[in-house]
Amino acid sequence: MTGPHRPLSIVHIGTHKTGTTAFQTYLTNNRDHFAAAGIDVYLDPDTGRAQAHHFPLVTVRRALTFPLRRRLPDSTLDEAVEDLTDSISRYMAERRDVDVLISHEALSFIRSVDEVRHLQRLVGDGRDVRILLVLREPTAFLESWRAQLAKRGHNYGSQYSTGIGYTEPDSWLVDYPRLIDCYRQVFGEENVIVLSHEEEMASHGSVVPALARECGLDPALLPAGWEEQRNVRPR
Repeated sequence: MTGPHRPLSIVHIGTHKTGTTAFQTYLTNNRDHFAAAGIDVYLDPDTGRAQAHHFPLVTVRRALTFPLRRRLPDSTLDEAVEDLTDSISRYMAERRDVDVLISHEALSFIRSVDEVRHLQRLVGDGRDVRILLVLREPTAFLESWRAQLAKRGHNYGSQYSTGIGYTEPDSWLVDYPRLIDCYRQVFGEENVIVLSHEEEMASHGSVVPALARECGLDPALLPAGWEEQRNVRPR
C-alpha cells in the first residue's frame, strides 16, 4: 500500500540563453493545461508571468549584482528580503497539497550549498523537489551572454572573476560541474535533471517539450505554441 501523495516542487533554474523565456511564456499562456495535469504554475505577483523573480532575489548571495537586482536595487535590503520571503511562504502554504512549478534562470547563479539549502527551505518543506537545468555549450553561452549584457546596458568584460560580467573562458558562469554539484548535494543526484540545449534544439527546435516531459506531461499532447521562440536576439 502506498502512502499519501507527497507534493512536488519542480524548480526550473535555467540557465540563461537556453530558451527560458520561451518556456516561461508557454507556461504563462498554458497555465490551465498544467493545472489540469495537477501542477500549479507560479506566477510573479507583480507581472502575472511565470517568472519567479522573488526566489533568486531571496536565495542568491547578496554580493552578486545580477541584472534583476540591478533593476530592483532595494531588493537587497533586509526589509525587502523579509517581504519577498513572506510572499513565497504564503504561496507555498496556500498550495501545501499540490505540485508547483517554479521557473527562474537567475537560480542558476547559485554556486554554494548554503544558497541551495536556503532554496530548499522555501520549496522543500514537506515536499519532494525536482530541479530542471538546461546547459548550453560554454563558448556559445558566453558569446550570447556578453551580447545580452551589452544590449541591456549592463557592465560586461569585468576584470573581477566573481562578477556577473566576467566572460573569459574560465568564467564561473560556465563552471557547470560546480553548479550541478551544489544542487545535487542538497537534493540528490536523481532529483537534478540536466538537459542539453543543443540536443533539444536539434531534436525539436525548442527546449519546451523536454522540460514539459520532465514535469510529467506528454510532449505529444502539448497545446500549440511551444515552438515559438522568445528573446532569441542576441543569440
